Amino acid sequence: MRSEEIRVETASGPVTAQAAERKTDVRFPRGKTDSGFLVGVYEPRSGLFWWQYEMGNPTSPNGAVDRLKTRSRFYLAESSLVSLVMNARFLDVRESKEHVSGLQDGMDKAAQSLNATLREIESGTKEWFTRIDLGSLGADFFLRRGNAASLDAAKITSVTFSGGKWDVTIEGPNDDTVIVTLDASYELLGTRRPD
Repeated sequence: MRSEEIRVETASGPVTAQAAERKTDVRFPRGKTDSGFLVGVYEPRSGLFWWQYEMGNPTSPNGAVDRLKTRSRFYLAESSLVSLVMNARFLDVRESKEHVSGLQDGMDKAAQSLNATLREIESGTKEWFTRIDLGSLGADFFLRRGNAASLDAAKITSVTFSGGKWDVTIEGPNDDTVIVTLDASYELLGTRRPD
């Protein structure tokens, strides 16, 4: 199991957590097998643990933890560890309230949970994220001007949580910036340009 430090935002400033990846082979109920990675984040002061399963990508030069650190923002909010990531025009949020005794314990429990949900994963009914559609920002926000397709994805530059509301600052490939406001249940309240 490979592990390294990862930054987690809090209301009082960033803290350091541990992120790990473990190569995992799974066998689905209908017989198909898949190789992928369990990726976990453990924040030691709170004992909170977040995880996800990522299918293997043999063409990717980076490991699963490296991809997680590049694409995701983590926030420690009250009694949960929350990840936020842009996926095309969607803001994907995954919250965990799971407590563990350490990174190894968390990864072991994640493997058990993964195996218990293989039927849902295989059928496509497993919901990993709360997905917020930001398509109303328009193609000009998500695609580099003059290109029908863009490899320069929108990225999250900051996250804050205060008064039961999330403010997520997102920068598009044209250096446009928008602040997305969500309520405590991750429902979209609105978007605005920074002042």
